[in-house]
Amino acid sequence: MGCLGCLNPLPPEVEEILKEVALKGEEIANTFLIEANKIKSEKEDIIKERHKKVSEADKKDTKALNKLLLEYNKKEIDNEKELIANEVDKLHTIYEMGLELAEKLKKVTLDQLKKKLSNAPELAKAAINSQIDEVNKYSSKEFLNSEFGKPLKTALEKQGLKEKYLEGYIQELEEERKYRRAQERSEFGISQNEFPPEDELNFTAKDLFDAIFDEYKGEFKSKIKEAIINKVIK
Repeated sequence: MGCLGCLNPLPPEVEEILKEVALKGEEIANTFLIEANKIKSEKEDIIKERHKKVSEADKKDTKALNKLLLEYNKKEIDNEKELIANEVDKLHTIYEMGLELAEKLKKVTLDQLKKKLSNAPELAKAAINSQIDEVNKYSSKEFLNSEFGKPLKTALEKQGLKEKYLEGYIQELEEERKYRRAQERSEFGISQNEFPPEDELNFTAKDLFDAIFDEYKGEFKSKIKEAIINKVIK
């Protein structure tokens, strides 16, 4: 019998919910941008301090130089973890918003199906009743991931709630860091300033994205930050 996600144009009630996603998504993004900018400012201070220390270091004393580089590598990685934790927390907040709006969309869906039922021929009523029963049984999470929740899920993905977005965010941080290190090697004639695995993030975007959907509730930020810092995602 079809679903709301298959209708074009979408019912006005659904369009209103999607507008709410865009509006609340922007509010959430702006809130977390404040923290992100604070962390980025701290990174700038670390990078400036690193440059000064390395420029003053005796490049012939490899042992002391490597110790210095490792110290600042750790500071940079820890800063990146803070940025990633903030971004993951933002996406989790968007997801929680999505669950709330899923309940709204579920009600609209049921209203639409009941309206269709009242005007349907007798042969079609059994199928519509089956859809109504199906929707009624869904939790918010199940509804969001069903065909009925597709318009809402697509709108949330546009707000960044997809693994590829998080993967790109992490990759961008890594590329920026590797570029800075290449510049440093060239400027100071250093042969090595990266020391894997100490200089790597020991988790994947998939680990973190999967963690977004766990029921952390209000403790999510502290839990995910702890998991990132300890390099363990449960």
